[in-house]
Amino acid sequence: MTVQVPYTDVWTHKPVQYYPGKHPCEKPAEMLQQIISASSRPGDLVADFFMGSGSTVKAAMALGRRATGVELETERFEQTVREVQDLVSQNG
Repeated sequence: MTVQVPYTDVWTHKPVQYYPGKHPCEKPAEMLQQIISASSRPGDLVADFFMGSGSTVKAAMALGRRATGVELETERFEQTVREVQDLVSQNG
């Protein structure tokens, strides 16, 4: 990768390591930040309609984007909302 060609068509992001409560389809934050940075600007709204663990919402917030998410599983949704609220309170 160079300044002229910042991305290639082969991505080599490390998978998310297992931890208690890990969502089975969680994506690497670094990969999501790459996608969000390439496709939006700070202040834009990022929507994730299969929110799961909220990794897309969390990556968007870390990059200064607004974010919203939808999740079918109530328990997972409530857990993710708590995690996002904790991040917001930690970062002011």
